[in-house]
Formats: sequence, structure tokens, C-alpha cells
Amino acid sequence: MEIDSAFTPSHQPAPHRNGEEPMKILAYYRSRKYFMRMLLSFTLLVSILLITCCSLLYSYAKNTAMDLQQESTRKVLRQVNYNIDNLYETVANLTVSTFSDRDISVLMQTRDIEIFELYNRLQKFDYVTNTNLFVDSMIIYNAHNSCYYLSTRSIPMQCEPGDQDNVLKTYLGSHPQVENMKLVPISVREGDQDRQIIAMFKQVQGSVLMVNVKTQWIFDNVRAINDLADRMLGEIVIMDAGNTLLSMQQEGQTEDDIRDMTDEIRSRGGSEGNFTFGSGKDKKMVMYITSNATGWKLAGIQSYQVIFGSLSRIGTYSLFLLLCFIFLSMMASTIISMRLYKPIGSLIQSIRGVSGSSDGFGSGRDELSFLTSFNQRMLENLAKLETGKKATESIAKDYLLRRLLLERKQMNSNEVMEQVREHDLKIAVENAVYIVCLVMICDLPINRTSEEQNLLKFAVRNIAEEILGQAAMNESLALGDDTIALLLSASSAQAKSMETGILDLIGKFRDILRSYYGIEIGVSVSAAVPHRDRIGEAYEQALLQFEYRMIYGKTALLTHNTVSQNERNAETQIDYQTEKKWLENVRSGNMGKIEAQFMEIFKELSAFRHDHLLQNLQYLTAITVNMLKEMNVDKAPSVKASLLSFNRRVLEQETLDDVLVVYMRLFQEIADSRQTSTEDKNRILAEALKEAVEKHYADPNLSLQFLASKLKMSSAHISKVFRQCEPVSLNDYINKVRITHAIEQLQNTDQTISQIMYNVGFVSESYFYKMFKTTFGLTPREFRTRQILNHE
Repeated sequence: MEIDSAFTPSHQPAPHRNGEEPMKILAYYRSRKYFMRMLLSFTLLVSILLITCCSLLYSYAKNTAMDLQQESTRKVLRQVNYNIDNLYETVANLTVSTFSDRDISVLMQTRDIEIFELYNRLQKFDYVTNTNLFVDSMIIYNAHNSCYYLSTRSIPMQCEPGDQDNVLKTYLGSHPQVENMKLVPISVREGDQDRQIIAMFKQVQGSVLMVNVKTQWIFDNVRAINDLADRMLGEIVIMDAGNTLLSMQQEGQTEDDIRDMTDEIRSRGGSEGNFTFGSGKDKKMVMYITSNATGWKLAGIQSYQVIFGSLSRIGTYSLFLLLCFIFLSMMASTIISMRLYKPIGSLIQSIRGVSGSSDGFGSGRDELSFLTSFNQRMLENLAKLETGKKATESIAKDYLLRRLLLERKQMNSNEVMEQVREHDLKIAVENAVYIVCLVMICDLPINRTSEEQNLLKFAVRNIAEEILGQAAMNESLALGDDTIALLLSASSAQAKSMETGILDLIGKFRDILRSYYGIEIGVSVSAAVPHRDRIGEAYEQALLQFEYRMIYGKTALLTHNTVSQNERNAETQIDYQTEKKWLENVRSGNMGKIEAQFMEIFKELSAFRHDHLLQNLQYLTAITVNMLKEMNVDKAPSVKASLLSFNRRVLEQETLDDVLVVYMRLFQEIADSRQTSTEDKNRILAEALKEAVEKHYADPNLSLQFLASKLKMSSAHISKVFRQCEPVSLNDYINKVRITHAIEQLQNTDQTISQIMYNVGFVSESYFYKMFKTTFGLTPREFRTRQILNHE
């Protein structure tokens, strides 16, 4: 690669010895500070952007994957929960129907039963058990004769004290009182092995019906749903209402893992939730849900490696690509910087050859600093001359346009023609038609300074003149409230094409503002008037059409055709039945019905004339407020204050959609006020204290005790409340506000440090210096000195 001429010295240096030549070249490059800044800026900017984008993308992908996984798992859990509730209903229905069966109830309520009748009853009892595949067995205890009747047993009746024990007999021995219609897990000893069943009891007058359900029946049902969902739940754990773990074979889970997980679920409580446990490769996500019918908790255990395995591999590959891109960006930055610096280097070489022009160059300043200072004075003088000229011309043009738009008694033709020629106005005078176009800028960005906003308005005005100038001659005038008026004129022969062309160009105008500045505008275009004396009439028509933004939106394009149907509408008020239905919905407090009814009312109002629309909005607001007062919802101070200002806030809105928002906020505030807590009251008190500190920080007497006396509260109480709501104590907050205002005055005023100290409420100079240095690590004097040096 050839070295650019910008880096080639203007003369050939003599040979150097002992490594002096490389040192000379290194020093030469170090003197090129602007080049080095470009190179570093390109490299750092590209590297930071790549790292930031990749980090954000990976973080977003990980969070999205987690959210999707949790949502999918939650849906499967709820389906399983729904199935368990249905299983419970099935068992409960069987228990109730068996208990109510006349043939079987005899076994529970009769002391003496004939042997033939007993045989028939037991046969029916066995039949019920055998026809329900999910039933393990059924046992009846007759409290009248102390006998047990068992299904599916070789000895179906046990009445003697020495008879063999059964499950119900054993359970009643340790639980005299049983829970009716609850699923209870019971461990049964059969031979040398224990097995688990789930029982449901029905007890009346001491007699008990016990229905034993096969545990595997429930577990198989849960596994089937999990398998259908591609094992979305991972491994499954079930606990009963008493937080006892039900036996269910788990794959890959140790007893310690299961115990830790169940302990965490017990400690968290709640109907459903999720958490993680473990670390590294053993990290797992657990989601659980509680059955409404049984009180059981169902938990799914999923490994993080399964959830994020693919995403981790993508992250590793992305890191490799990122390092490659950073290396390539460094190479590209070097080449681009050398190319961009070439004309600057040539300019520096030529200027250095001019005597006296290199003043200050090479003394720690970069290549462009002395060029900037050389041109600054000339630019300032030119700017002053240009500003003065434009200001004079602009004032005269604005005055003439205001007279044309606002004065009923127009100037004579000679006077208008003289002004047009003198100020070079783009207005047709003879045999012309005129259109007034109003442009309102909607929602200027509040994060910009007033100077930036004014510059943005100026840009909009210039763009409007340029774009609409393609259809007609025009002049613009800046009005208040972010509004621009344009007076368009053309010859009578071009009237039709002007009207059509303006509407098409306004669409193009709006697209440009949206694309390049990110702002929206509302536009009102009057009908064409055939004489200069009717310009005021066209202006009034455009203003009237602007009022219909409430119906058509802030960014609507309003013309005479747009609002003509509203102007012809003779309706003056909303239907009585609609009003009655509205008040009923307000009384009910149902937010969904209120919003739906409000949308119907707005649909009806959108066809009204503007003045009738405002009258109906005022009427609707009045009857709504009266109804709410009759409902005594204004007991809360916040709601009462909202009701007092509600009518004003409604009328301040620019569109019906904004009015809807105000209404819904009021009803939401009413709903929230009913749930006001101590925390809300504390927050109000803390905000009041902050406001008082901001307002009276300059008062030397301002302190915790001072505020407590003014509020007639104890200092301990307000200190505690403020500390609960804010990260600092009240006294620290007072000092923070005072120090903040002291910094502003140190930066923006020439007052002495002592004057500033008293201005912000400090009395002791030593305490002021101590607090200032604690906050910034500098004394006030050192801070001001550093600010002065930075500006120089």
C-alpha cells in the first residue's frame, strides 16, 4: 500500500544514524493528533457497537427463550391441574353414588343383616368395585355392628376382634376422625413390600365408606399429558395438601434434589410460581401449580442445559464471529482514516508554507484547532450581518402576512403590490385565487432544548414552503402553539390544479417529516377563494376545520369536504336511552362495560358538529360527575380532587381518544382508591416532604424538626416514613438538594462561595465544605477552578 502524500514531508531528510530515522517518523505520526483521533474513534465505535449489539441480542434471545419456556410449561401445568381436578370429581362422584346406593348403604346402616341379603349386597359392592378400573378396593365400616365389609377379598366380612387387619381398620386406629371427600395418600403394607394408594372417605354417624384409588392411575394420566406436550414439564413431582411427597418414579433426580425442591415449594407457598435451584450443570428450573379441588401441588423440573443448550452454542459461535469482526474493523478503520485524512494533510502542508499562518500549531493543539480559530472571527462577523438582515426582512414579511390573514378591511391593490415587490413576496396579486393552509406540529420531543425545538419548527416551515411551492406560490407565517400558516396563491386558470396538487404534496410533506425528523403534523386546508379580500374568510375556515381534529385525530388532513357532513348534521344531543345506559354502567363500576359504552357514545358524537360535540361532552361529564358523587366515591382526597378538575381536563384534550383516556383513568383511579394502603399514604407524605425541601431549601431553618413542626407530626414518624420511601434519610436529602443548587450557582454565576453557601441554606462554612467534599471529592473552590480551566 502506498503512503498518502499527506504524510510525506515537503523536503527529503538527510540520512540519520543509530535509529534516528524511525524515531523521526514516529514523532511525525504522533504530531498528527487528528488522524490518531479518527483512527481510534472508528475502531472504538465499531467495536463498541458490535459488542453492544451482540450482548443485547444474546440477552434478548435468552430472556425470550426463558419466557416462552415458562409460558409453555405453565400452560401444560394448568392442563394437568385441570385433569387432576376432573379425576378428583370422578372419584368424588363414585364415592357419593356408592354411598347413596340403597343396596350398599344397608351395609353401613343396618345392625343385623340376613345371610342371603348380605350376600346380594356384597355382590353388588364387588360389582361396583370391579366395574371402575381406577378403583383398587372399597371398604365399609358399619358403626352399628362394628363389622368391616371388603370388596375383592376372599373374606369379605370381618366382625370379630381377632380378625385380620384391613386398611380401613388400621387407618381408623390411628385417625379416629377422617376427612370427608378428601383424597388422602395412604401407605399399605402387603407382605414385605409397601405400596401407596389414595383413599377418599365418606363418614356418616360413625359408619365409613373408604374408596381406594390406584395411585398409578393418576400418575399415568399426568405422564400421558406430559408426553403429549413433548415432555414440556421435564421430570414431575406431586405433593398432597399436607406437603407430603407422593411416590412417583423420577429419572435423574436424587432424593436430596427432590427434598430440597419440595422444601422450597413449601416455603414459597402460593397457588403457582417458579424458581431455580442448583448451580452449574445441575441448575434446574422448577414451576409448580396447586390444584383447586385437591390442594395438591404439581411441579415440573427442567434442566437449564435442555432449555439453553442450543442458545449457548449460538453464543459461542457469535463470540468467535465478534472477535473476527473487531479485527477486520481495526484494519478497515486504518485504511479509511488514512484516506479521509489525505485532503486534510495536504491542506496543512500548504498552510504551513504561508508565513505566520502556523501560529500555535505543534504546541499541543491538533491540526484543525488553528484553522478553526482563524475562521471563527470571520464567521461571527458574517453571521451578525446575515442575522440582522434576515431579522429585518422577516419582521416586515410577517407583518404583511398577518394583515392579509387577520384584517377584515384589506389593503388596496397598489399598497399590496408595493409590499410584494419591496419584500420579494411570493404572492399572486391580480386575477388570482387563494388558499390558506394551517400546519400544526404534534407533540414536539420534550427531551430537546428550546433552541432545538425552534430550529425544528424553522425546518418544518422551510420544508413546507419548498414542497407546496411545487403547486403554487406561497409564503409562510409562524403562529403560536406550534402552528404555521401558509398563504398559497395561483392564477385563476390554475385554481383546479392547485387544489388537487396541494393535497398530494401534503402527503409527501408528511412522509418527509416522519422519515427524517420523526414528527407528525395536522393539516387544515381551506377552500379556494377568488379574491384577496376573502383571504381572512379562508383563514377562519381553516381554523374552524382545525377544531374537528377532536374527531378525526391530531394528525388528520382536514378539508372542506372532510367536515361538510358534520357541519350539515342537525343533531344536537345524544340519545336518551344511550344516556340512561351509560349511567347504569357507571353505577355498576364494570370497567369493560364502561369502556364499550363509551366507544358507542363516541361513535355517535363523531358525526356531530364541533360545537354540539363540545356541549354533549360537557353534559356527559356533568352527569357522570354527579352520578359518581351520588355513589360517594369522592371520599378519597385524590378522587375528590380528580372530580373537581375532571371537566377542565376533558375540555383540554385534543381528540376523542384522549378524552377516553381521561375517563378511563378516572374510573381506574376510583377503583384504585378503594385499595388505598398505608404505603400509598406514606408515599404521599414523602413526596410532600420532597416538594417542601425543593421549595424551601434556601431557608437556613429547614430541617427535620422544622418540617415536623409545620406538619404537626413527630420528627421520628416523618423520618421513618421518608426513609421507607427513599434510599436516603431526610437530612441527607436536604443536604443533597442544597449541594445540587450550589453546583448550579458555581457553574452559572459569579457570586462568591460564601454568598452561594447562604443562598442554598448553609450557615456553617466548614459544614458546607465538608458536605461538598464528601459528595464530589473536591472543595467548592477547587470545583470552580476546575470548571474555569475546562472552559478555557
